[in-house]
Amino acid sequence: MECTTSNIDIAILSCLVLSYIIIRKKRHAVVAGKCDSIGRGAPGRHRRTRPRQSRDDGCFARIIYAENVAETDSIAAEDFRETFRVPYVVFKDIVASIENCDWACKRGVDCSGRASVKLDIKVAAAMYRLATGIGYRDIARCSGTSTTTVRAFCIPFYRWFSINRDKWVKPPSTAEEISRHMGAYRILGIPGAIGSLDATHIAWERCPASLQSWYTGKEGYKTVAYNVACGHNTEIFSIAQSQPGARNDKTIVNFDDFVLSIRDRRRYADLEWERWDRDGSTHMEKGAFLICDGGYHRWPCLQCPNKLASGFKEIAFNKLLTAVRKDVEYCFGRLKTRFRILRMPNLEQSQQQVDDIFATACVFHNMILNHDGHVTKWDTYIEDSQDLSVSDKERTRRMHNLITTRATNDATAVGGCPYDDEEGQRLDSQEDVKAWKALHFKLVDHFVMSKKNKTWAWLA
Repeated sequence: MECTTSNIDIAILSCLVLSYIIIRKKRHAVVAGKCDSIGRGAPGRHRRTRPRQSRDDGCFARIIYAENVAETDSIAAEDFRETFRVPYVVFKDIVASIENCDWACKRGVDCSGRASVKLDIKVAAAMYRLATGIGYRDIARCSGTSTTTVRAFCIPFYRWFSINRDKWVKPPSTAEEISRHMGAYRILGIPGAIGSLDATHIAWERCPASLQSWYTGKEGYKTVAYNVACGHNTEIFSIAQSQPGARNDKTIVNFDDFVLSIRDRRRYADLEWERWDRDGSTHMEKGAFLICDGGYHRWPCLQCPNKLASGFKEIAFNKLLTAVRKDVEYCFGRLKTRFRILRMPNLEQSQQQVDDIFATACVFHNMILNHDGHVTKWDTYIEDSQDLSVSDKERTRRMHNLITTRATNDATAVGGCPYDDEEGQRLDSQEDVKAWKALHFKLVDHFVMSKKNKTWAWLA
């Protein structure tokens, strides 16, 4: 039978339709297999895995699980502290504090069948980022984990310590804590002081463009400012709410709840301390104050050197205040040297993450001070301030010579009104300035008598 043209066309069309049906069935089968692989995995298909570094052979694992790392004087312990900036004992306390958190411990295996990352490795990664400030990718290479794992752990890690920082960063509340901080300043010749106050700035590189004018201040680049109060042993006990870097100290202190509570006499109002008058008699005062620089308000709870000082005694007392106030500068120096992420432009996307990193660094700073014994190192001197060793007497003698001011032709300091700005606007009330001056001159009289009687010492 001869094939006509119409029969050939029908045959070709039938083949095309059959091929189309076969292709459609194969495509539907592939799509169905992919959908099943999301939950149960397509039958006959296996996930391809790339060769990965063993976490037990990573840099962090070799340091954490090194032999004799728990011994304080061992080389492994020194290497551990130099790498992660905290002693091994403090590191284990940090791990123990978060091991019951759901976001920290993920037990089981991942999609390729490997066991989940150990909590020690993840905590070490977060600590190493604070210590060096390097990126998540570089930390992942050192820890043998992925960049996603490091990022997903570090952000809630810093956030958790920031939220729960009141356990480690808190104002002196018990009689022992108050006596420790005020006793140190009493020995230094400044009774009634409970700490020092100052603001520090952290660079924020990824500040939104719309807010750059708010965060660019005298430093010349975008920063976030924090008002911090600490004791003479550099123990931090107050971190105020973060503020844009363009704001000055007088504006920032208005958002510091700790300072405002002292000013409103909601804290330490019934606290009594003894001072000397210029005739040698003793008087009792109530309340407490903080030592600060001249950039703050003239409030009675904030004592700073008087730039209008004209007498030699007051000038000598101003030098003592300036020298003692350096403890908060020492605190910032130790904090930024130990955790170098605070010295580098922060690349976090939100200000909340910058705040969490700073608060976490302050928490670990206090934990290290407590472990090393720096918090209570002056308790012996506070209990008996008259019992000074020879070296302490020598330091006291040098301090006496340092603050002794010789007469000059003109001892008058030239400066503006302490409570008026350049535009003549009143910043502090006259009552605050009068109370500030009254307390300031009382402290000058006490300093003169303590210097005369050699009853104060320079703590080092």
